Amino acid sequence: MVGFAIYYFASDFLNSSGKNINVPTAVARVTTLVDKVVEQGVLESQSTVNGNCEIDDHENKIIFLEKEGLPVKKGQIVAKFDDSEIKEEINERQMRVNEATAAVETAKQELVVQKDENETSLRTARQTLTFADLDLKKYLEGDYKVKKSEIEQGISEAQTAVDQANRDMQNTRALVKRGFREYQQLEEAKQVVKSANLKLINAKQKLATLEEFEHVKTSAEFEGKAVEAKHALAIAETTAKAKLAKAKDALKNAEAGLKIQKNRLKEQQKDLERHVMKAPQDGNFTLARNDWRGNGEKLHEGAVVYRNQPVFILPDMKRMQVKVGIHETLVSKVKEGQKAIIKVDAFSGVAVSGVVKAVSQMSASTRWERSNNYSVIVTIDSFPDDIVLKPGMNAEVEIHAGRYEDRLAVPIQAVTSFGRKKYVFKQTSDGEFKATEVETEKSTISFVAIESGLEKGDVVALDAYQRGLVEFDEEDSEKMLELEIDEMENSDAENSDAAGDVKPLESAKIKELMLKAGMTSEESGAEVQPETSSESEGSGEMEKESDSPQPDDEPESPAETTEEPKLDQVEGATPEQPVLDGPKLEEPKVDMPELNAASDENSQSNNTSTSHGEFVVSSVEIHLHA
Repeated sequence: MVGFAIYYFASDFLNSSGKNINVPTAVARVTTLVDKVVEQGVLESQSTVNGNCEIDDHENKIIFLEKEGLPVKKGQIVAKFDDSEIKEEINERQMRVNEATAAVETAKQELVVQKDENETSLRTARQTLTFADLDLKKYLEGDYKVKKSEIEQGISEAQTAVDQANRDMQNTRALVKRGFREYQQLEEAKQVVKSANLKLINAKQKLATLEEFEHVKTSAEFEGKAVEAKHALAIAETTAKAKLAKAKDALKNAEAGLKIQKNRLKEQQKDLERHVMKAPQDGNFTLARNDWRGNGEKLHEGAVVYRNQPVFILPDMKRMQVKVGIHETLVSKVKEGQKAIIKVDAFSGVAVSGVVKAVSQMSASTRWERSNNYSVIVTIDSFPDDIVLKPGMNAEVEIHAGRYEDRLAVPIQAVTSFGRKKYVFKQTSDGEFKATEVETEKSTISFVAIESGLEKGDVVALDAYQRGLVEFDEEDSEKMLELEIDEMENSDAENSDAAGDVKPLESAKIKELMLKAGMTSEESGAEVQPETSSESEGSGEMEKESDSPQPDDEPESPAETTEEPKLDQVEGATPEQPVLDGPKLEEPKVDMPELNAASDENSQSNNTSTSHGEFVVSSVEIHLHA
């Protein structure tokens, strides 16, 4: 017996009589599986800032650029643009600001003057109204009453004179009759009475004229003046209010115009500042390419750029990360926070640690190209000062995707598939190998964890695939395919019933299974929907290829992990020379076409994956039976 650890071993396992000879075997052990995902990626900065032109002008000429590749500090001037035109515009704008400032001052003065004018006009109108009211009151309560009283006094005096003249006339008449007076004196007395009556009548007419004409007219005049004065006051108030509002609006307009001019001046001054570009962070200065309207060459002094066009790129060289594309079959293993080891191609022998920062939820497909890879960002924790990492460098990233303790495991070559089941060929007590169904769980590129079907210490053959070709003949394959078709139909029917809509099984899948078995639709009893002519032509080629018996599935080789023995679990092991359970033995080289073909298939299958794993073994025994 010779015991040693191997990844794959192949030799003749049956002689012409069907006996087992030189069978490679392994012992099922409880061990630790370490799952890793390894993939190539590209270095990039964690913080890359693009310096874009922010000038509003259509075309902007570069007059200064910092030398490319030099390290720059935050705030350092790295580019300048021609600012002669903007400076001229700023001078013109400053003149407009001065004019607008003068207009504001004028409007303020006019507002003050208007307020004074309004106060004067309102004061005059109020005085006129007051005087009119006083004049009306003076006439009604003064002049009119005095004049009326004087006329009434005149009437009273005239009445007294009339009464006295009548008495004098009666006395004179009596005396004339007695002869004491002359008749002439009686006539004179009559004239006196007549004159007194005329005066009384005149006085009464004056009173009537006053009451009926003069009083009415004069009252109306004074009342009209009062009404006019009140109306004039209302007009003065309205006019003053309108003129004041106009003056205020003029001031607001002037102030708004000044604000607009100042804002435009401020924007132009900011635009002048944008003619000088400063580094927003520390980094290595890199010129952008003129991809907008140029030929893709890097920008240079004298070049013309446009608004928002990149001028330079400033990566932070002290904080780097790796962008990796992980295949869809492996990306589910990668999680944020997982540890990783990064090896940069430019610095062989140097490995730095990192952490998975982000896993893309969308594939890296573009409009022109479909991709099954998903972008994963792995940040680099730190790296030596004497190593200068640069964006664009290639690096290998090894992500620690999982560690599975205390798993019963066998090499992956010990497991084969038939239909949907997994089998191993376990050695019996009589030395023969019997197909045993097992259930598997976690796996790496080299080892498979067995959930049930094996016990610790069981010996299994490492040529399970080749044995399966013999163990499961063509007849069994056809039966297994029929069972798979029935299972698919039942599953499809159950799903359709649950959805409330019964749908037939897809014909392409059934036909594919039948072609693998070399069966026809009549032999299988399955209903196959008609296909196009191109599909029918393709099926003929598949039937030719299926003449020789083939297993339903090749042994599962999840190319997900690269396995390296954990030497610290093997007593006395060193990186250069692991401890073996027996004498050293050169790996036999056997010329066996079937095994070589299978090995090539496994190699090709493994090359299509980017995941590796590590298998920690106490020992794996290989028994060579003669």
